[in-house]
Amino acid sequence: MKFYRSPKIENHKESVSGCGIFAKECISKGELVWVRDGTVVNFARAMELDQELGDYSLQIMDNCFLCPTSLTEVPDVAIFFNHPCDSTVCVFGQVCFVALRNIESAEELTVHYATIVAHEYRHQLSMWHRQMSSSDYRR
Repeated sequence: MKFYRSPKIENHKESVSGCGIFAKECISKGELVWVRDGTVVNFARAMELDQELGDYSLQIMDNCFLCPTSLTEVPDVAIFFNHPCDSTVCVFGQVCFVALRNIESAEELTVHYATIVAHEYRHQLSMWHRQMSSSDYRR
């Protein structure tokens, strides 16, 4: 497996959500922070793997998903970006994640899930957003 993770980031288990990615040093706007990897599978297999291993699939086009296929692959494939409505990172293309703005050292890197989820789960995400307060909801 081949992937890219910026040397300026690290996983923390102390995040509000249990696990997150934080800047070890300042990251400039537009800087590449992650290139996602995994095995390409169809929707049905991605959903099976999500049930078995956790929700780690990333849709890259119709009926094509990148997924870890075993627990040993999860640390290299899974991206532990948390979701806020004011992201620090966005997807660029299908598998690259770049900084949306300058990110300070020790700041958490986050991505708006609606920008990376395209299959049926997106409907559930939309419903979740509606339950959030309007001040937290990004339209």
